[in-house]
Amino acid sequence: GAIRLESVTLTGATAGLTIGPALNAPSQRIDIIDSLVQGNRIGLNVIGSALGNMRLTLRNNLFTGNSLALLIDGLPNGQPRIKLEHNSFEGNGIALKALNFGNRTLKIQQQWWGSVSGPQWLPLSELTCINSVAPAPGTVVQEIICGLGNIDAVPFSKVPAGRRIVKPGEAAKLETGIGPSALNDDAVMASS
Repeated sequence: GAIRLESVTLTGATAGLTIGPALNAPSQRIDIIDSLVQGNRIGLNVIGSALGNMRLTLRNNLFTGNSLALLIDGLPNGQPRIKLEHNSFEGNGIALKALNFGNRTLKIQQQWWGSVSGPQWLPLSELTCINSVAPAPGTVVQEIICGLGNIDAVPFSKVPAGRRIVKPGEAAKLETGIGPSALNDDAVMASS
């Protein structure tokens, strides 16, 4: 069986969603797609070592305003079973904290880290990472990734991946292209 969460909002919780042994029994796959994870202490808490044969896919989600957007504690055995595809991390205290990977690597290329410069890397021994407490607001432009050597986030996206729903009368920023040659324009949605 499969669990698919699409266009959902996880907001204002201690942990927006915890994925671990309790969800493993009835399901072979969990997909979280086109969703908003906002304003949580921990946005998603993934207990990877307890996933067994289950596959987890996070695609085109927006993580914003969380103290810790994504915590991944361990990786499942066998082939890669955690896939992150085209997610946006913006305005979080810490974007990703990766623990207990041993000599294995989590591949998370093509994510938007709040800056065209990509994420800011900190070792797990850094006080910010140990306590999962973000630096003072406004002191860090890029999203922070805690954990070195076992995360492959390059190449990273140069534009946000998530989509914002624009209401009539609001301005939307339209972006075309990647990098310095990108064209930016504002468009206002017509009222109906």
